Amino acid sequence: MGRSRTSISAVTLLAILGMVSGVLAGAAKTAPELRATVRIDNNAGVPAVLLKFAEARANQVFAMSGINIDWVDRKEADRLQLVAPYTILIMAEAPVSLKAAMDQIGVDLMGHAAPTVGRAYIYYDRVRKLGSIPPRDTSATLGDVIAHELGHLMLPPGHSNIGIMRHAINLTTRRLETFTKVEAQEIRERLPRQIAAVEAR
Repeated sequence: MGRSRTSISAVTLLAILGMVSGVLAGAAKTAPELRATVRIDNNAGVPAVLLKFAEARANQVFAMSGINIDWVDRKEADRLQLVAPYTILIMAEAPVSLKAAMDQIGVDLMGHAAPTVGRAYIYYDRVRKLGSIPPRDTSATLGDVIAHELGHLMLPPGHSNIGIMRHAINLTTRRLETFTKVEAQEIRERLPRQIAAVEAR
C-alpha cells in the first residue's frame, strides 16, 4: 500500500511538472521578441567579410541585453523599399567641416550619432588606424563602434563609466562589452516606441 502511494505521488508530481514546463514553454513562445532593423550604408568600401564580422560582434553586444539586430544593406533596403528606423553610414573619413572639431575632441573619436534623424556616422579611416592595435583587430573595433553609435540612437544623450557606452573603447582588450542593466532596460522600453514612430510616418 505504501509503495502504491509512493508511485501515485511520483506520477502526480511528474504530471504537474510536465504541465508547468508546458505552460512555461508556451509562455516563452508567445513572449514578444525585441528586434530592430538597422540599415548599413558602406560608403567606405569596407571589405564584405570584415563588415560581416563587425555586424556579428555588434549583434552580440545587443543580444547580451536581449535585443536582436537585423542588418540590411542599402541595395536590399532600396529593393524592398524599406525605411529602417536606424541607419549606420560608414564613411571613408570625416567630412572636412567636422575634422577640426573632431581633432580637438580627440583623434580616437571614430563616429557620432544624430538621434533626431535615426542616423549614425562612422569614420572608417580612424577605426582602421586605431582598430588594428594588438590585441585588437579592425573588425572587433568596427563592431564595437557600430554598437556604441547605435546605442546613442536608442538611448538618451550621454555616456556611462562602464560597458559599451563608455566614452572611449578600451583598445587594450578584445573582451566583449554590453550595455548596463539600466541602459538595456531603457533600450527595451524605448525601442518599440521608436520603431512605431518610424512606421507611422
